[in-house]
Amino acid sequence: MKTGHEHLAFFKEAFKNLFKTGTVLPSSQFLSNKICKKATKYSPVDNPNIVEVGAGTGKITILLLKAFPRSHFWIFEPNQSFFKILKDRVMTTHGNQNNVIISNECIEHSSNIPHKCHIIVSSLPLLSLNKTQRNEILSLLSSLLENNGIFIQYGYTPLTEVFLKEHFKIIDRSLVPLNIPPAIVYVCNKKKNS
Repeated sequence: MKTGHEHLAFFKEAFKNLFKTGTVLPSSQFLSNKICKKATKYSPVDNPNIVEVGAGTGKITILLLKAFPRSHFWIFEPNQSFFKILKDRVMTTHGNQNNVIISNECIEHSSNIPHKCHIIVSSLPLLSLNKTQRNEILSLLSSLLENNGIFIQYGYTPLTEVFLKEHFKIIDRSLVPLNIPPAIVYVCNKKKNS
């Protein structure tokens, strides 16, 4: 996927509904690399089960597939335009492997989710969701996470941290200034009472 086409796809979808995309451009390589480095640093096991929600066009996905080649992946992207790019990108770089399931739906509406996973990477636009949707999705993701698992979410304002603290314990945060807009990456654990 050529970067220009990917940027155009994001811009078109953002123009249709910015609240669903959460941004006008895909994650920068700096943000994608930071998320992947955090996943490898904090992974509780060598070959984790990984869920990615809001995968977009797959920039983060491809890095995770390379970092964890023997892991099982459940990847969710409800936007049809992004899903086509994501699926093509995964097929081109990873092939048709039985350890990767890509779904063109929201995780909360899927029957194809793992019982438990070790890593969840979320690119969901939490600020764009209403309180009920946000709490339902974050509760679901917390329930899918193994007790020693990690949840990685990025956001563009410190308000993201407020939402995350309701469901997770934040163990790491990093600013990625070379992204449009600049992003904060949060690494979280399950709360003990979850």
